[in-house]
Amino acid sequence: MLREYELITRVPAGSFDELLASLDAPAEPNDALTRAAARLGSVIERRRPRAGSSARHWM
Repeated sequence: MLREYELITRVPAGSFDELLASLDAPAEPNDALTRAAARLGSVIERRRPRAGSSARHWM
């Protein structure tokens, strides 16, 4: 019963070495994220403050 509450994650021996190697590898662009970032200009717009609200919170 105590095994259910152990705070140990068991992984294969080389898992952490593979993780560290992947973090050290040069970044490769992700096509889907590149396309999404290109659309941001048309999706995000600056909101105007509501009447009665402080304009300094919107800068």
